[in-house]
Amino acid sequence: MITQVVSEVVACNRARYGALGPIVGHFADYLGRHGYAGITVENYLQCACLELSDIDAPLVLQFLDHLEVARHNSIRSRNLRLAAIRSFLRYAASRVPESLGTIQQVLAIPMKRYERPLVRFLSREEICALLDAPNPNTWCGQRDRVMLATLYNTGARVSELIGIRVGDVDLDRSPSVRLHGKGRKERAVPLWRSTANQIRLWLQQIGASPGQWLFPNRSGGFRRGKALGVYDSNMMGTAYIASE
Repeated sequence: MITQVVSEVVACNRARYGALGPIVGHFADYLGRHGYAGITVENYLQCACLELSDIDAPLVLQFLDHLEVARHNSIRSRNLRLAAIRSFLRYAASRVPESLGTIQQVLAIPMKRYERPLVRFLSREEICALLDAPNPNTWCGQRDRVMLATLYNTGARVSELIGIRVGDVDLDRSPSVRLHGKGRKERAVPLWRSTANQIRLWLQQIGASPGQWLFPNRSGGFRRGKALGVYDSNMMGTAYIASE
C-alpha cells in the first residue's frame, strides 16, 4: 500500500504541486521509507499543494481558522492538519535552507488545546443487548456476534479488530489474540473462555487458513472499518447496525 501511494505521488507531483513537486516527491518517499502508513502519507501530502514561499505563519493561521469556522472541523482535526504541515516543513527546511526563517515561524505555531469529553460507558444490560443484537440465523450475524465479543474482550481499536487474521489467534492452553496496532506495534491479549469458544465455532464454520481475515466480508476479503457499524471502539459503540 505505502509503495503504491509513494509511486503515485512521485508520478503526478509535477502537475499537482508545480515547482514544489520534487520536494513533495522526495517527502513522500521519505515517509514511505520510515514506515508511515499509506493513509498517513496521503493526509500529509494534502497539506503540500502550495509554493514553499507561500507557506508563511499568517497563511497557516488563516487556514487553521478556516478549518474551524468555515468548515466546522474539530480542534483535533485542526491540530492534525497543523502536524502534517509541520512535518512537511521540517523536511523542506533541509532541502530549501533559504526558506528556513519562514519555516521556523510556522513551526512555532502551537497546537490548540481543547477539552477532552468524559468517556461514557455502557451498563451490563446495554453490553448484553449489544452482543445479542446480530441475527444468529444469518452468516453475517454469526460473524458479527463473534466480532463484537472479541471487541468487548480485547478493547481493540476497530482498525486492530478488522486486521486480525486467523493466524493471529492462539486457542491452545492459554487462548490469546495478537493485535496489530498503530505504528506497527503488536500486543497479545488474553481471551476469555467464552470468547475463545465462540472463535473456535466460527473457525469451524469458515474453514479458514492462517492468512485469512478472521472477520471477512461476504466474499472473504478485507472488511473496512466504516462497514462495521460500531462507533467509538473505546466504549463498545452506541449502536449496532447490521451491515454487509
